[in-house]
Amino acid sequence: MLLAILWFARFNPIVAFAPGTDSGLYLYIGQQLLKGAMPYRDVFDNKGPLLYLVNALGLALGAGSFWGVYVLEYCLLAASTVLTYLVLKARVGWLVAALAALFFVLEVGVGHIAGDNHEEEYAVVLQCLALFLLFRKPSTEPRLLLWFVSGLLAAGAFFLKPTGLGFWGAPLITVLLICLSTGEWRKWLRRVFVGVAGAAAASAALLVYLAVAGALGLFVADYFGFNFMYVGTHGMADRLSSIGYGAGQLGYLAVAAVLVAWMLTLRRVLRREGERTDGDVLALLTVIWLPVEVVLAATSGYSRVQYYFPWLLPATLLLAFGLVELPKLGRRAPEGRRLSLGWTAAALLAAVAFAGLLTPTATILHNLAGSVLHYRSYSATTSQAEQIAAYVDARTAPGDEVLVWGGYNATVNLLAERRSPTRYVMQLALYHEGYAASGVPEFLRELKAHPPALILDTSPTYGQAWGVAVPPLAATSNPWASSPAPVAAAWAAVYSYLHEHYRSAGRLEFTPGWPVYVPR
Repeated sequence: MLLAILWFARFNPIVAFAPGTDSGLYLYIGQQLLKGAMPYRDVFDNKGPLLYLVNALGLALGAGSFWGVYVLEYCLLAASTVLTYLVLKARVGWLVAALAALFFVLEVGVGHIAGDNHEEEYAVVLQCLALFLLFRKPSTEPRLLLWFVSGLLAAGAFFLKPTGLGFWGAPLITVLLICLSTGEWRKWLRRVFVGVAGAAAASAALLVYLAVAGALGLFVADYFGFNFMYVGTHGMADRLSSIGYGAGQLGYLAVAAVLVAWMLTLRRVLRREGERTDGDVLALLTVIWLPVEVVLAATSGYSRVQYYFPWLLPATLLLAFGLVELPKLGRRAPEGRRLSLGWTAAALLAAVAFAGLLTPTATILHNLAGSVLHYRSYSATTSQAEQIAAYVDARTAPGDEVLVWGGYNATVNLLAERRSPTRYVMQLALYHEGYAASGVPEFLRELKAHPPALILDTSPTYGQAWGVAVPPLAATSNPWASSPAPVAAAWAAVYSYLHEHYRSAGRLEFTPGWPVYVPR
């Protein structure tokens, strides 16, 4: 119930709301998929195909409304909360499990790392389901079939985003350490082999699907080639800065509490003697898992709030283990004070974890109450994206194609239900010299084959891409003249074609005031 209220407050339909830049692109691709298009082949993006299938499913469930995706996302995160609680309840008791689940809910509902239809949130659902399948019954060996299914889920996480590899890497390191300490190589390698077989089966099915649709080559180029280029644009200083930024988004107090819990859980793992239980395996997994996710989140060097969502599940599990382990430290206290000291310390740890989340929770609930009380005033407003979509709708026909120049604000195409004339609805890749030499000529060919009925130039508000100012369409000289010759020539041809065939039609009469171009 609390998650439902906080989710409603985050994406309040009473107040003017439109999907963000990233979400608008994913929704647009899902919308086009329902119309017969294919990711990569017909629309460029560097995310995994499973993300677009989820968006297509949500749009189908919502009868074309983007609210169908947000409701689906809420349901999946609510299921993740329940699965996390069930896994923890069997090992730490209902009270600690409930506290950990509450921490998860508050971070999802009021933290700065969640929301708006990002692939990281869907990957967590797959992780929670895998944990539930493998650890749902204490002291019970999971059947090999469940390891196979977990492999399927791991592949799903990877095909949402490449950094879903954390869901592969942490378990493999855990198994390796267990085998080195116990010598049970045959037992654990058989499980790993079955899990890898599941991942391979899911991967093969998806790759065959893309190959049959004629999108496999572009998938490899966009999903692997572009992402490697994306990662290579920042240095170590940016990566370290990204980790610090992520700690701030999760909440410094919450991070401090999780670090204490991590050390307590590590102590449990290192001091374990005798036969290892599945709870010990889960504790070892979480100790390894969080650092792996921290490293992967910082790989690109960019500081994007959604990159830190994968920290949340291992952080939640660690907090639960820490709350259970902390009272054990009180055994060294005088006999009469052992229980009180141990649980006082655990209560203090929980208080630190929640302290930074209470104020934003109260603020969000206060704002939600205000929107409900003043429903008439709030419901009369429209978002900027809705205004632009209405402008486009009034000046074009349903079959027309509209180019949003200079950025990747596909929310306009989504809400106006106008297809982009090029697969580069996200033109970010074209501004990188490593991609432009081949991408820009393709961009021009598609513009010539599908001349847009309207062009919106977002350069005044889009800012920079790859450290270069996004060039306005009205530029009289080639903004890329200093680039390598193939790139400069390719962009010169684009500007020449557009200047020859399109004329200015003024600007949007409302913010953001983008320049508008129509055919001559």
